[in-house]
Amino acid sequence: MAFSHFTLLVTIFFAFLVGGFAQLSPTFYDESCPNLTSIVRGVIEDALLTDARIAGSLIRLHFHDCFVIGCDASILLDNTATIESEKEAAPNNNSARGYNVVDNIKSAVENVCPGVVSCADILAIAAEESVCLSGGPSWTIPLGRRDSLIANRTLANEALPGFRETLDELKSKFSDQNLDTTDLVALSARAAPTVATKQKNNKKSKEKKESIHERRLWSYTACADDALYLHMESSNG
Repeated sequence: MAFSHFTLLVTIFFAFLVGGFAQLSPTFYDESCPNLTSIVRGVIEDALLTDARIAGSLIRLHFHDCFVIGCDASILLDNTATIESEKEAAPNNNSARGYNVVDNIKSAVENVCPGVVSCADILAIAAEESVCLSGGPSWTIPLGRRDSLIANRTLANEALPGFRETLDELKSKFSDQNLDTTDLVALSARAAPTVATKQKNNKKSKEKKESIHERRLWSYTACADDALYLHMESSNG
């Protein structure tokens, strides 16, 4: 697929993710938490030492968060007397993961910048840093999102793609979000995507190898402001 096609494709997708947040700015935390990105990156780097799948999981959390109500961290809310957590929606239950790493990031950020950074922005930064740490591109992240005080499990069940759904059903769900079939291929949970993880051989630093369990389904091929470039290499090795 041509580079220009990917540029258009994913710029549109991330415009959807940011839609409704016209006041967002990449410099939102420049004064209040200038080391935010490096803090987030450090926690993810530590997590990758023991969990090679965590980068893909964090990207998926951001994706599933944005599909329901918007990119507002509603996916992180637990059950309460007034909240039915989106974590227990069918597409997330026993599937979405990485919540503990998000908690660790939040704790690390709070230690340095208490009461400043939203969880919604942490999810957005974590997704971008996960791509970078997996050998993919970086992009400029508009920041300043506010965290939701509500969750919508019903909408999560209705809006999020499920692995038992037909292609037509998946296409319909993406169309409802103004996304097309190519976006579906790039992001659908049905493909059980994992980040193409390259691990260094501790004995021979110049040699890199891929774990069989992390065999490459996705590659990251280019970058631009607020854009993720994904394409499927193979679904069957």
